[in-house]
Amino acid sequence: MKKSLAITMLIFFIMFGNVMSQAKFTSVDQARTFLSSQCSQATQPGLTYQHAFQFETGRKGQVILTIVKADAKGKSNTVSFEFFLEHLEPNKIMQLTSSKELKIHAFAKGDQRLVKQTASNKSSYSQFFPIYFDDMQKMRDAREAILYLMKESPVEKVAPSSEADAYNWIEANIKRSYSANGKQYNMMLTIDRSNNNKLTYSISETDSKGAQKVMAYEFYMADFNVASFRVVVAKNQLSVNMVCSNNTKAVKYFENNVQKSYLNRFDLIIDDAKLAMDLISVFRFIKTGKTEVQPDEKK
Repeated sequence: MKKSLAITMLIFFIMFGNVMSQAKFTSVDQARTFLSSQCSQATQPGLTYQHAFQFETGRKGQVILTIVKADAKGKSNTVSFEFFLEHLEPNKIMQLTSSKELKIHAFAKGDQRLVKQTASNKSSYSQFFPIYFDDMQKMRDAREAILYLMKESPVEKVAPSSEADAYNWIEANIKRSYSANGKQYNMMLTIDRSNNNKLTYSISETDSKGAQKVMAYEFYMADFNVASFRVVVAKNQLSVNMVCSNNTKAVKYFENNVQKSYLNRFDLIIDDAKLAMDLISVFRFIKTGKTEVQPDEKK
């Protein structure tokens, strides 16, 4: 009898604890307010951290976190982290403790470098962003707030209705101009619908002296392994890594309008993490009819 009662009470406490945990935040605004107000500052041995959160900065699900770290002498540095909630991995919102600090590291899905990090006007890409604390309960609550926002915040998901719609999205959205590493880039993806939807990714690179290099890659989606699509960073540039099935050299590469070789892979450079992940979803839809990763996908 006592054993049965103990088991019943244990089940009750587990269920009650889960309900209480889930009820900690009941709205997106409440979770945002908690992070903005209750996690705005942390004091650790010899250091202070100021956190400023910006939500929905023109794009659904986008967050910009600015952290100012100052030492005991007043010397400080500022780093901002830009990310999308839908790109975070729920199982890797990690609470880390040591003899000198309490912090959360929130990782992107697949440990991809989807978090844009900017300091001293220079940007790079990271697998995670940190938040610092001086109270253990506040850290637990912050983790819960992040998880709540990941689940409940509005997001803009690409959702093609057909293969033709997917190709239309590519042509309409993958056309950009940007600067990186002291150079100007213009890139676009075009589709030849009269030739089995052959795609051409072209990118021009212009340096500070005006010298230009134009690269083009011709390919068909049928030649790619859907599980290989992922975001990578090389030379501080964000790209979608494109790998042919069985390493077949099926990509025709041109440089300044002259064919140079056939490739089994290339990096499709895109300067925007959201656009890169949306493109992967569209590629996946073309290959499988689904935009989300499927359980049977094997690398």
